[in-house]
Amino acid sequence: VILNEDQERQGNEVLGRMASTSPGYIDSTHFEYAAYVALKDALTGIESRNATRNNYNLFNKVHVRRTGAGPRDAHFELDVVAILGYQIVVVSCSLETCSDSIKKKGMEVILRARQLGGDEAQAIVLCQAHPNVERRIQKELHDEVGSAGAPLRVWGTNKWINPSEHFYNYLRDDLHWK
Repeated sequence: VILNEDQERQGNEVLGRMASTSPGYIDSTHFEYAAYVALKDALTGIESRNATRNNYNLFNKVHVRRTGAGPRDAHFELDVVAILGYQIVVVSCSLETCSDSIKKKGMEVILRARQLGGDEAQAIVLCQAHPNVERRIQKELHDEVGSAGAPLRVWGTNKWINPSEHFYNYLRDDLHWK
């Protein structure tokens, strides 16, 4: 699904609240909208500097079934999916603060991203973890994923201030999408 104008407006409202020291209650759907809008802003910024970087698509709430699944078999939902040429980036949004829940979300999102985009797929868990907890979870997940690179990132509240800029830097510096 591509967000409509109203959903993007709601996402922008949440982005504004996320930058505040006390954002108040944020609903999970609107948090996903905010992640979508922030990633879209980053991609648009890159495209404005390099017109050849227009070969991307961005989606919210992507429902996927495994290959060979029947119509009644379970599907999984991906919060935000960016297709950058031939590379997939999946953003999973969680308002959890418990490290075990965030870690579980991280393992699920990297598995699903790889099912969709192969070994080169990338995943980000955008969550409500404190920066110290974020770093610990990131290290634990990196050890468990066992990849030489860093296909899975955990972004906590320190990335809430300007997520568009963090996405922009991630795309430009880590994925070389510039």
